[in-house]
Amino acid sequence: MAEEIPNNGIDEDCDDMDLISSTYSLSDHTISIFPNPSTEYITIDVEGLINYSASLLSQYGVFVKQSINSEKIYLNSVPNGSYILEIKDLNRCYRIVDKIVVGTL
Repeated sequence: MAEEIPNNGIDEDCDDMDLISSTYSLSDHTISIFPNPSTEYITIDVEGLINYSASLLSQYGVFVKQSINSEKIYLNSVPNGSYILEIKDLNRCYRIVDKIVVGTL
C-alpha cells in the first residue's frame, strides 16, 4: 500500500479518500491536522517544540476529549458528527480552531 500524500487530490492508499490536512501557524510553529474527516484518530503534527493542549468540543461547545502534547487524538468513543478542535499554546495563550468531521462524508 502506498503512503497517502495530503491535499493532492489523489488516493494513493486506495481507501477511497484523499488525505485532507489543515495547516496553521501557532506561536511561530507550523501545525498540521489530518486526516479530516476521520474515523480512527486525528494527527496533530507540530514542527518544533511547543507545550500545547488539544481539546475536542461538540459543535455546541461541550467538552468531548482533551490531550496534552499528544500527536494523536483517538476517536474510538466519539460519535459520528462535526466537532471543534481547539489547540492552545499553554505558554503564550495563543490558539487555533479547526472543524473536524468524525465519520465519513
